[in-house]
Amino acid sequence: MHDHHTPAWEQRWHPLREEWIIVAAHRQNRPWIGETVLAAPPAKPQHDPVCYLCAGNARISGQRNPNYGGVYVFDNDHPCVGPDAPQPAAHPPLYRTRSANGIARVICYSPRHDLTLAEMPPATLADVIGVWQQQTFDLGQRAEVNHLLIFENKGDVVGVSNPHPHGQIYATNFVFRSIEVELAAMRRHAAATGRNLFAEIIAAEQSDGRRVLFEDEHSIAFVPFFARYAYEVYLAPKRSVPHVAALSDAE
Repeated sequence: MHDHHTPAWEQRWHPLREEWIIVAAHRQNRPWIGETVLAAPPAKPQHDPVCYLCAGNARISGQRNPNYGGVYVFDNDHPCVGPDAPQPAAHPPLYRTRSANGIARVICYSPRHDLTLAEMPPATLADVIGVWQQQTFDLGQRAEVNHLLIFENKGDVVGVSNPHPHGQIYATNFVFRSIEVELAAMRRHAAATGRNLFAEIIAAEQSDGRRVLFEDEHSIAFVPFFARYAYEVYLAPKRSVPHVAALSDAE
C-alpha cells in the first residue's frame, strides 16, 4: 500500500478493455525539452468569407451552405465511409478487405466561426445536444447501421482541417473495435455478476472521490483510476441509458 503522495509506479486493470495499464506517475518529474503549443490562437472573425462551413459560403463540393442560424448538419463532402462505398481491390488472402459502408455527416454547432462549444450559452448547447439525439435516433432506425459515433477533433495539433466549430457523425455497418471490446467486457461482467460494469465504475470513483472533476444530480465527470492518458476524462449520465437520444431534457 502507498499513501496519496507516493509516486504510483504500477499496473492497473482496465475493466472495460480487460487489459493492464501501466501507471508511472513519477515520470512527470523527468526533464522535458520539446515542442510547445501557443496557449491562445489568434482571434477568429465571427464570419470567414473563405470558410467552407460558415453560413452562405460554398463548400469544396460546390454546394452552398444555407444562411443557417442555429445548428446545421450535412453529409460530409469528403467522407471516410459512404452508402455506396466501392468494392475493394483484390489482395492476397492474408490481407482481407470489406467495403466501408456508412454515413458520414458534419455538425456545425453555430454560424459563429469564432465560438467553441465551451464558449456557447446553455441554450445553444442544448440545441447541439438535441441534434445529437435526433441524429442518433434517426440513423439508429436504419437496418444497415450497426454503430454510431458522434465526435469532435479540435485544434491544429490534431490536424483539424477547418477551425469553424464542428463535430462529425459516423454511422457505420461495422462496430468500432474499441467499443466492441468494451461492450463484450460489460456483457461478460453482467453475465458473471448480474451487475452493470459502468455503474460499478461510477460508484468506485464516487467512493474514492479524488478523481471526480464534477458531479451533480444527473451527471458525473472523472479521470478514471485506469486512465491511459493524462487528459482522459469520462463524462457520464448517472442513470443507465442505451444512448444519448434516451436522455431527458434535464439530463
